[in-house]
Amino acid sequence: MVDAIFYVVRTGCAWRQLPKDFAPWPTVYWYFTWWHDDGTVERIHGALRSRVREADGRNAEPLMVLLPTRGTRMALAPVSTPGPTPS
Repeated sequence: MVDAIFYVVRTGCAWRQLPKDFAPWPTVYWYFTWWHDDGTVERIHGALRSRVREADGRNAEPLMVLLPTRGTRMALAPVSTPGPTPS
């Protein structure tokens, strides 16, 4: 089941285009949505990310996040700038 999900992620093919070597696509898709909805996919991703980072000699958790600049400039601008308060 996991190999079939990895195949879809790796190749970008549609679920219906899974090769016949794997389980039927509705079964694979059902497991994927079930694991996604109950948080299993996120937990696996977090565990693998931590292991890869530690194997690379970095902290298990990232210290900073890079955001794309397009479309987020306003979100990164300060909400208000500190200054003297009017009397």
